[in-house]
Amino acid sequence: MQSTLYRYSRLYRAGYIAISTTESWNYGLEDPLNPDRLLRIPFITAFSSKKVNETKFDDDVFSPTYGQALSYQINNGTADVQGSNYYGVQQVDKSRLLRQQELRFEDETEGISLLETIYDILMTMDTGLYSVGEILYDYVFKVFKSPSVDDTSPDKLLQVGAAASSKFRTESTALISDKDELTKESTNVGGIDSLLDFLWEYLSGAARMPKSVLKGQEAGTLTGAQYDVMNYYSRIASDQENKMRPQLEYLLKLLMRASDECGGSLDPDTVNWSIEFNPLWSVDSQTDSQIRLANAQADQIYIQNGVQGPEEVREARFGSSGMDPDGSVDMDSMSDDERRAVVEAYRKEHGGD
Repeated sequence: MQSTLYRYSRLYRAGYIAISTTESWNYGLEDPLNPDRLLRIPFITAFSSKKVNETKFDDDVFSPTYGQALSYQINNGTADVQGSNYYGVQQVDKSRLLRQQELRFEDETEGISLLETIYDILMTMDTGLYSVGEILYDYVFKVFKSPSVDDTSPDKLLQVGAAASSKFRTESTALISDKDELTKESTNVGGIDSLLDFLWEYLSGAARMPKSVLKGQEAGTLTGAQYDVMNYYSRIASDQENKMRPQLEYLLKLLMRASDECGGSLDPDTVNWSIEFNPLWSVDSQTDSQIRLANAQADQIYIQNGVQGPEEVREARFGSSGMDPDGSVDMDSMSDDERRAVVEAYRKEHGGD
C-alpha cells in the first residue's frame, strides 16, 4: 500500500492513504482521530490528489506546524449501495490520512510531480530515439547514374526506382550498360554515440539515478568503486528514515492502541519495538572479500595495540550487526569512512575507476 502512496505522489503531485476506523463514539471524518476510542482499523486505501478538492495549510509563520496540512476536502463520490444516499465532498481531518508530497513551494497547495521535473528530458529522449530510427532506416541508399535519365518520363523513373528498391538487396546483381553507374551511399553517423551519452547523462541527473541503474544493472548489487550508485542507495535509505518510517510508525501505533486489534489495546511507549528496513544493496563476491580482508587487518591492529579486545571485536563483527558468521557483509552497518577506505583499497589494488 505504501508503494502505491509513493507512486501516486510522483505521478499526481501528492499521494494519500485513508485510514478507515471503527471507534467507540459517534464521530465524523472532520473530527481528529482519538486513539483512546479506537476499536480497530478494518482497512486502508491509497488514492491520489485527484480525489482532493482542497487542502488547508497552517499559514501562521509563528506556529510550530507552519506549512503543514490541517485538513482536506475530499471528493468521495461513493454511493450507499443499501440506500439512495450519495456521499459527495467531505471534510477530513489530517489525523485520518497519511500524506506524501514530493515537492511543494510556499503558498502552493498542489506541489510538483516527478514527471514535471523530467518532462523536458523525456521529450528530448523521445526525439533522439525517433531521429536515430530515421537515420538507421535510411542508413544506406543507392544512386543510379545514367545519361538516359534526362529523357525518361517522371512516371517511368518512379517505376524504375521502385523496382530497384525492391530488388537490389545485399546479394543482388544489377545489369547496366557501360555508360550507367550504380553506387551505394551511407549516412555519416559520426558523433551520434556522444549525443546519446549526453541524453543519458541529462536523464540521469534529472531523475537522480545513476546511468547504470537506469540501463538495467542488477538491483542492489555493487561492483568496485561505484560511488554514484552508493549515493543513490544512501538517498533511498534517507527517504526511508525521514519519510517512510514516521508514516509506518504512526499506523502501527494506531494498531497497537486499537482495543479490538492484536489481542487488545497496548500502549506503544511501554513496548520495546522498532521498524527495521531490509538492506538496500550488497556487493559482489570479489568486493565482499576485499571488505572482509580490510576489516580483518583493522581488527588485528586494534587488538595488537590494545584498542579493543578479541571479545569486543567478535561482538562488533559477528554479533547482532555487521558481518555474519558465513562471511557476508551487512553494508548498511558500515560507516561512510569504512566504505570509502575499502573502495580506495580496491582501486589501488585493481586499478581503474
